[in-house]
Amino acid sequence: YKAVLDTIDDDSVKSKLEQVLSDHQRHAAELADRIAGLGGKPVESAGIGGWVAKAGMRVHGWFQDDPRGVLRQVYDGEDQGIAAASSIAERELDGESRALIERIINEDRSHLGDLEAAIASQTGDVAH
Repeated sequence: YKAVLDTIDDDSVKSKLEQVLSDHQRHAAELADRIAGLGGKPVESAGIGGWVAKAGMRVHGWFQDDPRGVLRQVYDGEDQGIAAASSIAERELDGESRALIERIINEDRSHLGDLEAAIASQTGDVAH
């Protein structure tokens, strides 16, 4: 999201993306706290999936100056993140962990609506 923010000129879209970034940072901290509370050791990186997504966004930026296209990539990444979290939620989790994951998924789903509006604001079209 930080790399994407530099490609967006629209202040209202930037504000929405900053809120999504803030929510993701809060979600990561909440998940790390939950993992530590269960005796685990949280991972501090996005892993290979995050690295690939970040690299894809950078490559996209080199070849295309298209805020709508960048926002569509962000939308797709958010959608894939929801699918991954939903897969985790289907596993055997204790009640507190399941409630945390489900709350995060619901918040992330609201991000999709914000991203659709942001895409539409760049084109006047209906997004995705």
